Amino acid sequence: MITCLDLISYRTPALSVSFEAYRLHRGLLFASLYGAQAVLAISEHGRREIVDEFRLPPGRVHCTPLGVDASFFGTRDAVKNGEVLRRHGIDPPYFLCSGSDYPHKNLSLLLRGYGWLRSLWTAAVIAPAIAAFATTIFQPWSISGEVATSMPANIPAQNRLKNST
Repeated sequence: MITCLDLISYRTPALSVSFEAYRLHRGLLFASLYGAQAVLAISEHGRREIVDEFRLPPGRVHCTPLGVDASFFGTRDAVKNGEVLRRHGIDPPYFLCSGSDYPHKNLSLLLRGYGWLRSLWTAAVIAPAIAAFATTIFQPWSISGEVATSMPANIPAQNRLKNST
């Protein structure tokens, strides 16, 4: 049995120290996958890639996602987390990406998505807040000093004209 995480190093010579090392890696992976009674892939996408690339029988290649111990994430101490962030000079809010910047990791897409999310946040949260604030500041006042919140803006102005004559 062999676990194959993905085919990135199989398909990308630039990740090897030399072309000879790349060819050796490809040959060893090919032989290992063909010689194994079973192949484990960490995702369904990876399983399909292995089956398609090496023409292995689909029944020999199994998807077994990587496991996570949920108890590791069970307790969170806000004070300790804050101390760790301060120690590393990180001010909330922050965006954390744990990974490499290899092209296949698509970090540029992640950053574009984050930018898009921020623009939505600005449009959905900031713009309405500014509009509400501006409406409150520039709301026409009636003669009595009350803010006319349920009337169109021109009605208090008409009331002022009527009361002044």
